[in-house]
Formats: sequence, C-alpha cells, structure tokens
Amino acid sequence: MVSSELTNGESVKTIMDKVKGHDIKYVRLIVIDPHGAPRAMLIPEYQIRDSLENGTAFDGSSIPGFADVNRSDLNLHPDPTTFQVPMWETPGIALMFCYVSNPDGTAFAGDPRGLLKRTVDDLEKKGYGFNTGPELEYMYVTDNAGKVVPFGKGGYFDAPPLDPTEDVKLETLMCLEAAGFQIDRVHHEVAEGQQEINFRYSDALETADNVCLLYTSPSPRDLSTSRMPSSA
Repeated sequence: MVSSELTNGESVKTIMDKVKGHDIKYVRLIVIDPHGAPRAMLIPEYQIRDSLENGTAFDGSSIPGFADVNRSDLNLHPDPTTFQVPMWETPGIALMFCYVSNPDGTAFAGDPRGLLKRTVDDLEKKGYGFNTGPELEYMYVTDNAGKVVPFGKGGYFDAPPLDPTEDVKLETLMCLEAAGFQIDRVHHEVAEGQQEINFRYSDALETADNVCLLYTSPSPRDLSTSRMPSSA
C-alpha cells in the first residue's frame, strides 16, 4: 500500500481545511495492535500534510507482536475518511485511524486494520457486503475503601433509581453521538454495574473503528469503565 491509495490532492486539502476550521494543533494517529487495541502518537499541525502524503515513520518492534527488531521500520498512513474531533478530546486535538506500510510502501502484513480493509474489498469485488453490529457490554466500577466494586445495584432493564448510572450513561451517549455514532438501544445488563450499548450496524471496518474509538473515550466522572465487546 502506498500513500497515494489513501490520499490525493483533494483529500489532503479537505483535511487541511478541517484542521484550520477546528483550530487543530495536534492529530492523534491511531494504529491497531495485534490484540485489537488502539495505540497512538501525536503529530503537530505542521506535520499533518506530510503525514497524509508520505506517511509517518515509527518503531514497529516496540508494539508487542508487531515486528521484529531487525524489521522495525514501519510507516503510519492516516485514513482521511476517519478524521474526527471528539468532544472528549483535549481542545485542539483531532484523531485519525491509520494503515501501516513497510518502508517500500507495500502493505504491512501484521496490520489488523489493513487486513480487515483488504478482506472487505475482496468481498465487495465478489458482490458481497460485510456488515457487523456490536453489542458493547461494560462495567461501571468505583472505589470503595480501596476495593473495586460495581457502581450501583441495578439488574437487567432496571430504571432509575435502581440504576443510578442514568446520568453517566447519557454523558457517554452524547459523546458518542457527537462523534457520529447512531445509537440503537442502551440498557442496564444483568450484573450490578453492567451496561450495554448497541449502535447501528455498518460495514466491518467502520464498526471496528467505532469500537476502538469508544475505547479512547474517557470514563465519565470519577468512575472507571471495563468494556467487554461482543458481536451480534
């Protein structure tokens, strides 16, 4: 994969216009590791155009399972279609998901996002679509005298006041909808503190990006969040 497959003059201009319009000072470049978790680096505004056109070098051997030390030189290529300015980010910071290439521009075989993209493309060439819809289950937990305990005593489909997490769930939902998520349904799950958020199905790549984007969002207020995604 070479950068020209991702960007062209028009897409670079579009991103730079957004950077200027939102007064962006840094962009968080997100790469997905072999375990499906997001990793990231920040680049300053004056490096964004070069990153879009040529990629940004990084040490792949420092991400466990990514690359050997003797083949550690890899490049990130921001995907312009994923430019976001999430409301939970520090003001002046945007983010983009990335593909990974070898120094010669060929696709890096260990890039999970690149593998998924190529799989989706291959299926589309054969006349198939690949849509996925996630059920994101997670726990709100808090500290109680040094112990991690579930927040609240609610059970399946419980409403306030049995479910005391209504306000914090609304904070999460507003952040997600501002980032482009289409929410289907939200409810308390079976266990104490356990929640479920379902958002609208989409092609597999966009759904995977959205799940990883959720992982980058902060836990509301003074709670911690343990997420347990499952597919449906």
